Amino acid sequence: MNEINNYKYLFFKKIYEELGLSQVEKELPNKKIMPLNVAEDQNYKIISHYFFLLNEINLDALNQDQLTKFHQYFSKNINSLSAIELEEIGKFIEETYPILLFPNIEENYVYYGAVSDNYICPKDAIALGLYYDALIDADDFEIENNLAPIINHIQFDLAEKINKKIEVITFNQLTLDNLPNSFKNK
Repeated sequence: MNEINNYKYLFFKKIYEELGLSQVEKELPNKKIMPLNVAEDQNYKIISHYFFLLNEINLDALNQDQLTKFHQYFSKNINSLSAIELEEIGKFIEETYPILLFPNIEENYVYYGAVSDNYICPKDAIALGLYYDALIDADDFEIENNLAPIINHIQFDLAEKINKKIEVITFNQLTLDNLPNSFKNK
């Protein structure tokens, strides 16, 4: 089991719950925004059929004590963690996510996909991907018009409520085919 995947999974689960994205997801089919099929993994329960975490993890940013805790916490099977362990891990995630997720680079932005305005994200934002099925009985214009207020609600209203910077980047079958390999199996 991959420690980085465990961290990303538990961090995403925490953000998903803090933002209340399950409520957002309930409204998406009413707006003709359908989910893509999500591949199940026996080690992880599916959290969302629409959203996923894009940020990459940079373990080199941790100090030795943090790195030791990282390995201690995330080398375990996450399905067998106790409530006490999950609470400790939650505190660790809250303390370390700005160090681990936000790249220490000169640029102000990171691209999660092709170099284009569609995939740009501030380097200090939690980057959420929103997968949707573009091959349904709705045109692109209608889907984009339905997505815009939802994305704005997440990035502004919900993000402000939890005091975190959130950026939502949309993907569908066509854009997935053009993603770099590092993003395809997230």
